[in-house]
Amino acid sequence: EEMKSKGAGIEVRGAEDLVRAIADLLVDTKKRLTMGEAAYKLAMDEHRVGERSLDLISRYLQTS
Repeated sequence: EEMKSKGAGIEVRGAEDLVRAIADLLVDTKKRLTMGEAAYKLAMDEHRVGERSLDLISRYLQTS
């Protein structure tokens, strides 16, 4: 849901929807690049959250 709301993904319901979505992205370069950039940004944001969490955990483990 988050990917869809941030323009990083498309919801498909079945094979026909998937074929249409892929065909649309193949012909629409701007849409494809915009969606790819949004997906990359979302993945990097999630990665940073994970890194911060590990940082906090490791600090806690070092002090115990």
